[in-house]
Amino acid sequence: MFVWMRYSEGLIIAHACLIIAYILGASLLPPRRDGATLRRSPSQNMVHVVCTCGLGLAVTGFACFFLALIGLLNIPAVLVSLAVFGVAASFCWSESPLRAEYWLSRARALGSSWDAPILGIYYLMLVLAFPAMNLINLGSDPVGYHLAYAADWAGSGRLAVDPFLRGVFYASNFVLLDSIFLLFHAQVFVMFLVWVTGLLTALGIFAAARWVLDEHGIGAAWAALAALFLTLAVVFAPSYFRWLMSAYIDVPIGAFALLATLSIVIGVREHRREWLMVAAVMGGFLIGMKESFLPLVVVFGIALWIAARHLNISRRAAVVLLALLVVTSSPWYVRNWILAGDPIWPVLNLALYHHDGLVTQGEVMSVASDLPNARSPATIMTLPFRAFLAVRSNDFREYGTSALVLVLYVPPAVLLLLLPKRKPVEADALIAVFILCMLVGYWAVSSTLLRYSTLFFPLLAVCLAMTMGLAFMGWRWRSAAVAALAALTMIPTPGTMAYLHQFYLSQYYYLPESYLSDSEYQSSFVDGYNEEEFTAALLERIHERGRVYVLGPRLQYYFRLHGIRSAGDWVGPAGWFRLYSAIDAGMATEFLDDLGVTAVLVDPPARAIGGLDVPLGRQLTSHGYCAVSIPRSTYELYVRCANRSAAISSRSGR
Repeated sequence: MFVWMRYSEGLIIAHACLIIAYILGASLLPPRRDGATLRRSPSQNMVHVVCTCGLGLAVTGFACFFLALIGLLNIPAVLVSLAVFGVAASFCWSESPLRAEYWLSRARALGSSWDAPILGIYYLMLVLAFPAMNLINLGSDPVGYHLAYAADWAGSGRLAVDPFLRGVFYASNFVLLDSIFLLFHAQVFVMFLVWVTGLLTALGIFAAARWVLDEHGIGAAWAALAALFLTLAVVFAPSYFRWLMSAYIDVPIGAFALLATLSIVIGVREHRREWLMVAAVMGGFLIGMKESFLPLVVVFGIALWIAARHLNISRRAAVVLLALLVVTSSPWYVRNWILAGDPIWPVLNLALYHHDGLVTQGEVMSVASDLPNARSPATIMTLPFRAFLAVRSNDFREYGTSALVLVLYVPPAVLLLLLPKRKPVEADALIAVFILCMLVGYWAVSSTLLRYSTLFFPLLAVCLAMTMGLAFMGWRWRSAAVAALAALTMIPTPGTMAYLHQFYLSQYYYLPESYLSDSEYQSSFVDGYNEEEFTAALLERIHERGRVYVLGPRLQYYFRLHGIRSAGDWVGPAGWFRLYSAIDAGMATEFLDDLGVTAVLVDPPARAIGGLDVPLGRQLTSHGYCAVSIPRSTYELYVRCANRSAAISSRSGR
């Protein structure tokens, strides 16, 4: 059947990405020739493996950035650059990929990181990968600009700028990885890349939690059970789960926040300085995934400095470590400063000059006003309880979450209680909880939407495992108590089970019979997809390659798959706010002419219209646009008629 073939192909591509990332990441790390890999537990080895994969993905993203910067983002350049990175690093460590031992050592490291419980987590994530082949799950933001930019960069081979897309100067490290999929014409598998980061997250949570609980003296079976509960509390929380099955970057953000912190944990626990370098690289990659993450340079800088001093690294070496963090986090911000005069566009331009060349302060405020936050002490203190009890409220806007959110403040509270009693607290636990607190603080003051809690949710599970072992130190039944507390974190919010049941029906039970092809399924369930395909075919038939203005759903990515640029969003030079003003002034066609628009696609019932579709249609048809009927659709399409023959051909082609 079609779905099983597509699912199998997606898993093959995902595992190929993991293998390449692991090989690249492992080549950048100095080899261990003392047999340490075989002496470590499978959980400890798995933490090494997932962090190594994360390093490989991060380095791949950086390579793509610099290739795109010089206009060489293409398949040969990507493959050659990654090969050069890996081979050059290997020779620096006196290794040769031509020797069998080079590959056998990596195979042994991978093989020693698996046992039955870890394989159980892996098989669970394989099941959860199934919806990643369903293209209706891409999501509005990815279609609107993330994947649209990836298509532009893959098509042009450079960091092309489209002023009519949202986020013209955003930091977009992970989107560069999406562009690789488009380079290889594997765009139908982009959600499997998100699943790859989700797999690394699940394995990282389980392995790290089990590792630290084992070292705290929790029984092996109890430690594995507690780690399983904590992993499930994250993975099956709708606030995490539903973004795993999409092309949104929220799950990858949480993965790199977790992996950067775990790299510090490895460095501190094993006294291996090179892992702090890994943490700096992945922390820099994380900061380059979203423009508002720039303050996290300070957070990871402090964490790395504390770790370096704990390992007795010299001040000069610690400064070099911080410099690496700054350098790896800065590419997008430096580029944006050069092109837009604002590293965190458009914040500084609006703050200093009260205007920006692309967006207005009013437009930015109208979008920002829709993002709830918690800035008063009372709202911050009650945040976990409100997130659990009022998960569907305007402050959180999610289908559900798990009781893990209720213990949001437990890890720092445990450390605050233990420190005055002079009880031993590991440095890695202090650093991990410090990073957790900073990420939670960022979430609280920026936006409390639970979708954004993926930034710290996986790390919260690991920090809880770290502090539970300390909190129950000396208890007679401490192993059972740790497992019981971990089990409680899986309790879902009211309504979560109903959501999961509906998800199962739509994404598993009915999908094999109903998903017969990508285009057929998207035509049935993606709003505006049929109309976009009709418009693209019509423009190709009349040999028009201009821009399409869309007043309705986001279709930018779909148009780009046909080589057509589109415009239309709330803000920016092509924003709906500005179109509304132009319609009121009777100058809609002049506004569209300035944008180079060839066709206008309007969804009258859409909330973006506001009843202005009628005057807009009148202005368009009276100024050189022809109304074209779309079969079986309520959408309205207007195509510029350069001459009467174009109009006739457009109508005859219906």
